[in-house]
Amino acid sequence: MPQALPDKGNLIRKRFIFDSIKLDKLKAKATRSGVGNPTGVEVVAALIYRCAVAAESKVTSGFLKPSTFTQVVNLRKRIIPRLPEKSFGNMTWFYAIQTAEESGMEFPALVGQLKAGLADFCDSVGKNLTRQELIQLLFRKDAKAHFNDDQHVNKYICTSWCRSSLYEVNFGWGKPIWLGHAGSGSKNLICLNDTREGDGIEAFVTLEQQEMALFERDEELLQFCYLH
Repeated sequence: MPQALPDKGNLIRKRFIFDSIKLDKLKAKATRSGVGNPTGVEVVAALIYRCAVAAESKVTSGFLKPSTFTQVVNLRKRIIPRLPEKSFGNMTWFYAIQTAEESGMEFPALVGQLKAGLADFCDSVGKNLTRQELIQLLFRKDAKAHFNDDQHVNKYICTSWCRSSLYEVNFGWGKPIWLGHAGSGSKNLICLNDTREGDGIEAFVTLEQQEMALFERDEELLQFCYLH
């Protein structure tokens, strides 16, 4: 699968918390716009992507550049028959959505694209690949061919640990008090995981410094989360 692209710029990584009340409001916003049964990951990812692209546009040309948003998918739950939850290794693949126009960056449109992208992924990959074909897919050397390497396209990658029950892990010294993501030298990387209570989402976002300065003050974003 494609790797998050390293960047030598001045990167900033910050944590944004979507508690249960704000997350429900964000889901309701998508539902009112006609998106059926949006998940927490879909609405949080869509909002962060929208606000990050807006920040990038203001810092650079002032115009919307074409962008891709790549969502990493846990294959254990997506292939038929399912793999055991305790299958060892990085059993993940990805799908991507592309946006090039202002209308495509509207919040409901992005949630709908993410939902449709996952459905297409499950139909094309999950239902059609045997386990042996899956293994071959994971080790393909041309995986990056699926990833848009156009330097004129902004690339964002999102990975999620939500619903992975990591707060239930106990190696003998008790369950974790808090889980985070290790620092990354990769630009435009979004890492999501559950809050400790299990009803909210924490988002670790890495952006270029100037973009983060605008992103963290985005009024639309701050309606639904707070910076920790």
